[in-house]
Amino acid sequence: MKEFFQTMTLPRAVILCSLIASIVLGYFAQQKSSRLEEIQRELAQVPSIAKEIQRLGIEVQQYQELAQGSTTGADFDFSGYIRSIAADDTLVGIGQVSIDPITRTPSKDIEDKIYRIRPANQNQRYQRSRIGNFLYKLEADSRRVKVTSIKITPAEKNRRPGEIGSDEWTFEASITSRSQVSSGS
Repeated sequence: MKEFFQTMTLPRAVILCSLIASIVLGYFAQQKSSRLEEIQRELAQVPSIAKEIQRLGIEVQQYQELAQGSTTGADFDFSGYIRSIAADDTLVGIGQVSIDPITRTPSKDIEDKIYRIRPANQNQRYQRSRIGNFLYKLEADSRRVKVTSIKITPAEKNRRPGEIGSDEWTFEASITSRSQVSSGS
């Protein structure tokens, strides 16, 4: 070993230092690469965990309302009902929706609560089956709600007439709940 260092020249020293440095850097690069793969695996789970948290939050809200007894009569939370069905991933999977409530009185003792529903993200696209399942479940799960208006438009803006496009659509719907207003006299 002593002879090796005695015959050491500058080029050999540079080569030896470069070899040692590349081994050390390779070790650190491998450590960072394995950490990056671990983070990417965990990051891939974030969307499903976020949907689960959203679904559970809606469930908690419904249970709290049920415990308070506010899911019957005029106190029924239609916005929570709509959002819970939109968040259902089994058949619907619409996700976040924007709800605009309107109250109309078509006659003296009747009140219509109309909720205009649109995707919260205007660029979101859905298959027709998901939109249909969403609208069906809105009516099927509550006797108090009827779908009264539907507007489904193709998500592709530059299609020519007669051209068959992909099954991607945007929608806007209105549901109505009619109730009898109790007279104050």
